[in-house]
Amino acid sequence: MKHNKKSVLITLIILFVGFFFLPNKVFAATVKAEKNNPFGSNKTYYTRGWNTSLIQKKYKYPAHNYRETSNLEKFTVNGSPLFCIEPGASFSSKISYNVKPTLQKCIYNPKWAWSATKQKMLQKIMSCYVNKEDGIVSEQALVWEIVTGERTSINASNIFKGNYAPNNKVSKSLYDLIKSDKGMYKEYKNILICAARFDSTATPSWASTTKALSLSSVASESQSKAEFKKTYKVDSGNAQKDLFKYYSCKIGNSGAKKCTDGLTASGVTLKCSNNSCTISTQKEIAKSSPVKITFEYYYLPNGDALKYRNELGSKTSWAQFYETNNHDRQSLMVGAMKKTFTLNVYTGSAPKYALKVQKVDENGKTVITAGTAKFAVYGDSKLKNKVCEITTSKGQGECKGLKRTGKYYVVELQAPTGHIKKSGYTTVNVTSADTEANIAKIKYTSIKNTDRHLIMDKRTLDPETGKVMSLTGDSCTVKTCDNGIDNGPVFEIKSGNKYVCVTEISNGKYKYKSMNENCPSGTTKEIKTCNGKFDIIEIPTGTFVVTETKTVCGSTLPKNPSQTITIKETDTKKTVTMENGVSGVVFNKLNENGSLINGGKFALQVKQNGIYIDVPLKHQAGSIYVYDSSLTATSDNVILETTDGIINVKGLPVGDYRFVEKEAPTGYDAIKDKDSTATFTISDASNSDIQVNLTNKKAKLEGSSDSAELIVTIITGRKVINYVLVIGGLAVLLVALIILRNKSKK
Repeated sequence: MKHNKKSVLITLIILFVGFFFLPNKVFAATVKAEKNNPFGSNKTYYTRGWNTSLIQKKYKYPAHNYRETSNLEKFTVNGSPLFCIEPGASFSSKISYNVKPTLQKCIYNPKWAWSATKQKMLQKIMSCYVNKEDGIVSEQALVWEIVTGERTSINASNIFKGNYAPNNKVSKSLYDLIKSDKGMYKEYKNILICAARFDSTATPSWASTTKALSLSSVASESQSKAEFKKTYKVDSGNAQKDLFKYYSCKIGNSGAKKCTDGLTASGVTLKCSNNSCTISTQKEIAKSSPVKITFEYYYLPNGDALKYRNELGSKTSWAQFYETNNHDRQSLMVGAMKKTFTLNVYTGSAPKYALKVQKVDENGKTVITAGTAKFAVYGDSKLKNKVCEITTSKGQGECKGLKRTGKYYVVELQAPTGHIKKSGYTTVNVTSADTEANIAKIKYTSIKNTDRHLIMDKRTLDPETGKVMSLTGDSCTVKTCDNGIDNGPVFEIKSGNKYVCVTEISNGKYKYKSMNENCPSGTTKEIKTCNGKFDIIEIPTGTFVVTETKTVCGSTLPKNPSQTITIKETDTKKTVTMENGVSGVVFNKLNENGSLINGGKFALQVKQNGIYIDVPLKHQAGSIYVYDSSLTATSDNVILETTDGIINVKGLPVGDYRFVEKEAPTGYDAIKDKDSTATFTISDASNSDIQVNLTNKKAKLEGSSDSAELIVTIITGRKVINYVLVIGGLAVLLVALIILRNKSKK
């Protein structure tokens, strides 16, 4: 093959299936030829001669087998490698193309008889090419060995023993050059080994048959169906033990993958080792419509078989190129071959099982026949694989068509009328005896109902320490606070604009009845605690707002008196916790300069029915006093004294208050009750101490001008009128009038 200096672009590619005959059709393609000399420098080699007298005379070919590596060409069509199959034919820029239906008649070279054996050898070789420089040169060398008769067979026995040289080799051949290059020789051997396996990999005895997969075992809990499985091995007499690692596999019409990589398609899973393949499925497959598994040999030692298969397709293609003027020719070829066997598989029918459930009361003795219950049956504990639903009739129901034995998980979807849906799931164990055919003898699994609870955990803060303490002494029995308000805590629960209506079973324990905008007779919306707790049974699911409307005497409502809660199916007990605050005041006795002054005696008063009355307090220590509703107002627990000018009162109920001065500090004028500015209000929103001040003026000395001044003040709401100024103004006006009158008489 002589090289013309310029590369050529010509339209052609033909890729059609067949070993001998190809369709007569013309295709456009881009053919490219470029230098391909991986040996680094130009080297010479020899091949067996193609030099018949006819050829030599007509085309003046040299009468020797001398060739040069610089004349090696790399041919591609649309980027894919092509291989020269006519050594010595020139490649011209004027080449056109034509597709030949057969290679039996290579033009002008009757010596090249294209036997079926030679074609299959070429196909095997070309099915194993490696698309890189070393591989392409090795591939081309093997093609020429076959074409020129240097290699008359692909002897698997010799090749597997390491004998790679062509059997009819000449001295100083291209093979000798390739052998001297380590990387190139490796690819050369790999191609030969790959081609040899076409003959060495015996088809298994079980191929091309229809086989039943056995029911291997009952499916696990995570599965919904029984599994069928069977393993097929390489025949013991097969010389090629590692059979499956050289094959690609496909199931039905799936894409091909390496058999040892495994694949799943059409509900069937194939997993292969080098020497065996296991086929499994959870799908019932009829014998009349088996699933076809195809094994195809395309495999290379480097694991790239499928890549080259995709490049070549399943076709063997031949292309011949002719110079239009003088009919010089250059034939190029690319081809593929495969070795295929199949296996058809099917399954038998899996047995079907059943389970039965019945609805009983919480004591587990009485079947609930009124109304209906609904259940979902799952094959897994994560409740993802639902296998059926059950609706009871007279408290009983059944689930048929189960594909396996073992555990099933029954979830209640709807409870009978007047009962709360059971949370979670009930496990039912199905045995091999629990078949559909034996359903009358299957034992019922009883499922109980339980009450759902909404529980209040009411806590308050210790007025002395501020720490959380358990609330006791609340409204187990009705009490009245000193301000006339009923003692709490009292709660209301709403869903949207409807109240949760309950009936009282005992102190702190209630039973849910309904939800209404106005609770019907015999029910109430007011829910009270007992020792800090309430318990509502049979509460339905949903989202609710729990609101504290009244609190304990001496405490304030929580900062957030309403809590939103969601009760789910799985919530057998839902607990709401609320913490109440405490109310208090810090009283500061100040002088006119704003400084604290010690001394004096005071009383704390609360307004009831429009008048102020003394509040009984217990002295703790220092400046701290604590409200105690059990005390009555006496001189012992009414009079307060400051410590360093401060009085601190804790635990006051809601109300309007004032501090009054019973005795002024020494050296200061006393402030009458009505003049007290130390007023404040304790509300449900009070969650910290309130600061109030009362300021005293220093007492006046006797005989001073100030003491002679008569000042009368009247408190009228927020207005104070100074009558000294009024009287003085009137006197001045009267004198002025008298003077003006006397002047007018003169």
